[in-house]
Parts: sequence; C-alpha cells; structure tokens
Amino acid sequence: MGIFVYLEFDNDRQNRIRRLAGRDDVHFCRPGTSFEVVKETFLSSRIIFGNPPRHWLAQCRALQWLQLDSTGFGEYEALAWDHVENREQPVVCNLSGFYAEPVAETCLAGILSLMRGIDQCVDLKARRHWRGHAIRPGLRLLANAAVVFFGFGAINRRLAEILQPFGCRIRSFGRNWDAVALDRALEGADVVVCVAPHTSSTSGVFDRDRLARIPSSAILVNAGRGSLLDEAALAERLHAGDLAGAVIDVTATEPLPREHAFWSCPNLLLTQHSAGGCEDELDRKIDYFESNLHRFNSAEPVKGIVRLSRGY
Repeated sequence: MGIFVYLEFDNDRQNRIRRLAGRDDVHFCRPGTSFEVVKETFLSSRIIFGNPPRHWLAQCRALQWLQLDSTGFGEYEALAWDHVENREQPVVCNLSGFYAEPVAETCLAGILSLMRGIDQCVDLKARRHWRGHAIRPGLRLLANAAVVFFGFGAINRRLAEILQPFGCRIRSFGRNWDAVALDRALEGADVVVCVAPHTSSTSGVFDRDRLARIPSSAILVNAGRGSLLDEAALAERLHAGDLAGAVIDVTATEPLPREHAFWSCPNLLLTQHSAGGCEDELDRKIDYFESNLHRFNSAEPVKGIVRLSRGY
C-alpha cells in the first residue's frame, strides 16, 4: 500500500514527492485517466493526494487519508465508505487556509479596479478612446468604506487585515450569521464580500430580495461558491445600472456557458475561478502535503480535517 497522486506534476515535482514519501511507493495519475488503467493501484493505496472522481473513492478498500488539493469538497459530501477495510473512516483534509492570501489580494484588486475606474481605462484603451478629465467625477475611494463580509474564514480574515490601512468599517457574518442583522448591514454597505462554503444555510442566501437591499452605489464580490447568489438577479441589476459593480470569481456552472448574462454585464469583473492562483501554487501544495504527511506518519493531528456531512 502506498501513495496515489491524482495530480499532474512535472518530473522535478514528482521526484520531490517520491523523496518525501520515503519507503512508500508513489503512483502518479494524470486527471482524466481511465479508472480501469489505475484501478488496482488506486484501490490498494493508503494515502491519496488530489481530487479523484467520487465514484472511485467509494470503492476504496485500504484508504486511510485523503488529502484534497482544493479547499472546496462539495462533490464528496455524499461519499460513503462502504468498502473501506479499516474500521475507522478515512481522514479527509482540504487545503484549509491555503488560498487566503491570493484570493484576498484578488478581491482587493477587483474592488480597487472598480472604485478607481481601472476597468474603464482598460476598455477605453482597447477602443483608443480618450475621456480624460470626464472619468474623474465617477471615481471613488476605498478609504473609510463600509465593508460587509459574508463568511469569516481564512480568506476574509486575511482581507480584513489587508484593508486595515484603508480604515474600512468592517462588519462580518460568520457561521452563526443572523439574517436580520445581515440585511441591516447590507443596506449601508459600500462593499459586500461573499466568501463562504456551500451549505444548506448559505445556498441562495443572496437571493433577489437580499440583493435588492444592497445600495446601487455598492460593489459585490463573490469568491466563495456560485450557489451563494441569484446570478440572474445580479445580472439584471448590473444591466440596469443599479449596482456600481461586481467581482465574480465563482459561478454556479463552470465553465460559464457562452449564453450566460455575466459575459455582457457592465461593470462586472469575471476572474474565472482564478483568484487562488499564484506562480508557486503547485510547490506550495506539495509543501502542504509534505507537512501533513509528516504529521500523519507520526500519528500527529493533521491540518485541514473536514467533516463531509457538515459541509466545512
């Protein structure tokens, strides 16, 4: 029994994982490979690194620890470990906190772009059109803005730190959020940032009625899950000029369908689920895995344990 890696790494990174694995055999599998090709190795592995198809995992016989290469794990929530030989269910870990810095910086970049008119300037440059002084009256400051966070995990906590020099007035709503208090906070918001997991209590929380509470002068950011908001209602407000802008990193369907209204929405920055990226992302994932592998092999508590049925 060894380690099964369901990620595409170059030779240098593969060799690094082999070195840190010690005596464990390591099998690398490129995502999209047929299950029949790797079935025997996969089902006999005690450790899996990556996000293999859920139906593969349901058949595992020897799995002890699954290290996902993502923060989200919604596709595994209904997973049943009917064929696991050991009596204890496998430990499942996500990359908790891993994306806090890059996603927080993307949120900040999007907010500043819309407030300072950078998105307009990019469009004007593409059209070779000079507006000059006429741009200035529509520009806004982030300094002292009223910011509402829906979700207060690692990403929004990091964003709160980044916003400190701007003197923003922050209201946060975490796991035990109150609907009445949230609605009141939204009515006075300059910026609303949604970074929450998909759960029964968060799905559709920003429906048409709640979106309508956000002032027309505000900016909405969604870097959590596409299920958090009513995309059609948001698109309608943007097309009507009834919202200052939106930064959308995640959508209900990905890739976004060509006919989706978001493609043509004014004042919408669509970052295409790229917010968590950075140049050393793959190496940092291996760092995370290495740290947890040491903990796991030493019988120490691993980082990022999730409860699939709980949703976070």
